[in-house]
Amino acid sequence: MGGRRRARRLRPWVTVAGLTASALVLVGVLAILADGTGPGHRDAAAGSPSSSSPSAPERPPLPRGSGEGERVVYSPSRKYVWLVKQDGGTVRDFPVWPGTLKPTLGEHTVNGRRATTTGGDGVAVKNVVFFDVSGSVAIGFSAALDGSSPPPATGKATGGIRMRSEDSDALWEFAKEELPVVVVE
Repeated sequence: MGGRRRARRLRPWVTVAGLTASALVLVGVLAILADGTGPGHRDAAAGSPSSSSPSAPERPPLPRGSGEGERVVYSPSRKYVWLVKQDGGTVRDFPVWPGTLKPTLGEHTVNGRRATTTGGDGVAVKNVVFFDVSGSVAIGFSAALDGSSPPPATGKATGGIRMRSEDSDALWEFAKEELPVVVVE
């Protein structure tokens, strides 16, 4: 009685089923990677709080004629903000959601700051940086505390220029009282 054990062979259907399942998993992984929606993928809208993300051209250049020195540059038509260093280099730039009121073109200064408040549309906001007034409505930059940025309230005059939370944190640190805010086309 030789001590040799005979190995059990797998049935052919088990082998085929295993190979088929493995192939399907591999095809699924490759499809996700090819689609660009898998883990680690970050597109231009990544980090946006909702599908109503700000629509702006991808990283537009700092507009010519937007002043000199350290300043904030805002373009309502491009829905974009640039934080500019003293030497003219950009510290940060990002898309925004404008309110219903547009600030006047030209140079303004940061004339007020508020850590938190309620916007004209009733949304709780943070990092509010005021720089203009339209009638009796203050115009400034802010971010919604809940991260949302809904379209401006219908029928309401709103001067809030909303941005993503991380962008408002950067603006809050950069835009101190009396810093120029240049509004361009």
